[in-house]
Amino acid sequence: MANEKAGIERTVTSPEPPALSLRGLTVSYRAPDRELELITGVSLDIGPGEIVCLVGESGSGKTLTGRAVLGLLRRNPRMRVGGSVTFGGRELTTLPEGKLRRIRGGQIGMIFQDPAAALDPVIRVGDQIAEAIAAHGAAAGKRAIRDRMVELLSQVGITDPELRARQFPHELSGGMCQRVLIAIALAGDPSLLIADEPTTALDVTIQAQVLDLLATLRAERGLSILLITHDMGIAAQMADRVVVMYAGALAEVAPVTAFFARPGHPYSLGLVQAVPRADAPRGRRLPAIPGSVPEAGMRPPGCPFQTRCPLRLDLCEQEAPPLEAAAARHDATGRHLVACHRSAELLDGRLSVWSAITAGTS
Repeated sequence: MANEKAGIERTVTSPEPPALSLRGLTVSYRAPDRELELITGVSLDIGPGEIVCLVGESGSGKTLTGRAVLGLLRRNPRMRVGGSVTFGGRELTTLPEGKLRRIRGGQIGMIFQDPAAALDPVIRVGDQIAEAIAAHGAAAGKRAIRDRMVELLSQVGITDPELRARQFPHELSGGMCQRVLIAIALAGDPSLLIADEPTTALDVTIQAQVLDLLATLRAERGLSILLITHDMGIAAQMADRVVVMYAGALAEVAPVTAFFARPGHPYSLGLVQAVPRADAPRGRRLPAIPGSVPEAGMRPPGCPFQTRCPLRLDLCEQEAPPLEAAAARHDATGRHLVACHRSAELLDGRLSVWSAITAGTS
């Protein structure tokens, strides 16, 4: 485990340029009577071979961010994407659709969260993988494409791949279908993988197998992975860094060890403390964050979390806190970023984690 963590630190602090860089990413929707701001000024780097977990409640903007990176929002004329998305030194937001299509699914793979919806029910799974291989030029000729398809099925842990390739999605289990989606995402030999809730519909045993597969692929291929999840346990297990999103904005960015040791944002505290623990006293009620994520276009003034925050000040209602480095005594590298006016008190322990959260649930 020590060697594993040391490897993580080397990945995070790598001097290599980032695999993916977002700068001031914004997404808005043009409604008939107004423009709704959905994503606000997201800036984030993902390093080579790094796993970044993007976490937050449903409605926080996680999936929308992933789709904006891939240019999938272009198909909706009411959606507008601003800011910069750079991959491999190329700006994706201004890239013509034809060139972007060669990158999307090729150099950047995408795993969608519902295999039942993502796979075509009337096409054999082998043909669906073969189509992706051919589309991105990973192999040429029927024999080579078939061999590559069988190889991918084997790589993602499907036994008897030639038999499974002839089957339809409904003949496979949910876990197998998810592995087929991973095989399709790997068909173009990508360097970046965006996985959107890849284990949501799976039972715990299959979930663990899929996560182990992603970790193995990262180790063997040097893949960078943006893993979108609402499961803090998955983030603790998989992430090199954790990125917390709330109401379309970043609340906290931190190395995984520092994040779970002492989160610096009240929202992050709520997410971490709501995770069931085996060592918690029996009968203790899990704290819960009151309220819900504001709807699109209904973000409050000031800090977007202030209406649900038990620590809010008058300043929080007037001024949105910038995402800035935590105090040097907590992270001398500047890699722990927090958007909260009271982050110093939280990181210093001057505010109690449990009293802070449970105060808002009484």
